[in-house]
Amino acid sequence: MIDIERLLVFDLVGPMAHFRKYYTNSSSLTYSFPPRTAITGLLAGVLGKPRDSYYDELSTANCCIGVAIKVPVRRIMQTANYVRTKKLNEVDGSAGPTQIPLEILVPARGPSLRYRIYFAHQDQELMDELIDLVSQGKAYYPPYLGLAMFLGRLEMVAEVGARDLQLIAPGSAVSLDSVCCLEAVAYKGLEFKGREGERLQYIKEKMPVEFDSNRYLKATASYLLEQNQHKLRARMQVPVYTVSYRDRTGNDQEECISFLEPPSLPAGSEQKRG
Repeated sequence: MIDIERLLVFDLVGPMAHFRKYYTNSSSLTYSFPPRTAITGLLAGVLGKPRDSYYDELSTANCCIGVAIKVPVRRIMQTANYVRTKKLNEVDGSAGPTQIPLEILVPARGPSLRYRIYFAHQDQELMDELIDLVSQGKAYYPPYLGLAMFLGRLEMVAEVGARDLQLIAPGSAVSLDSVCCLEAVAYKGLEFKGREGERLQYIKEKMPVEFDSNRYLKATASYLLEQNQHKLRARMQVPVYTVSYRDRTGNDQEECISFLEPPSLPAGSEQKRG
């Protein structure tokens, strides 16, 4: 993990979303939150990076990304018309449409989905440019939530300096505001009751982590979220951070987050977690 000098905190907001599970085929199912690959694509669009040019620059070796789900989501299934292309000469639409089930995320309450993104990069010039664009509500390419037809917007929340980041050492039981990588949880470290005695229910989703420079998938990982909007309670085997900041409405916030980058485990050392 990189040494964090500054952390950019912003919200990705929009009425609908679809972050396609990479292993689905005829039916397009969606993750509950944007995977790391979708967030790097979003940031590359904000910065105006050409297509497929940013995989190394925004790799796990160069930046850290965290995600928190700020509005509960619900799923609806719709049917979308795609172009039928069983033969190459049918890409002009001459074979007519084909209908594909499409799972869509919508807010369970309120008008919009809201995902809080935490981003840190070791290149401070890139951080300056990104903070400047997000704080002004500008982007080279319009932000969207998974599919180009689901347009959204970015809302600046805060720029957090290193002194407002408190590292919590591995081995501690924490209450996370963000989702977390399953590999970051210590063996038998997951708790199913919160501090107030509430019952915690988890969902595990397997996601892509990053691509190589040729857009081949480099790694996947499993991630956990608490489905009832409670904090995820776990004993971690990697450091996590407490982030303190004053948001744009003037309210002081303190959140505990874990980044999406999986801990560096040797290949084939998959462990049983729980």
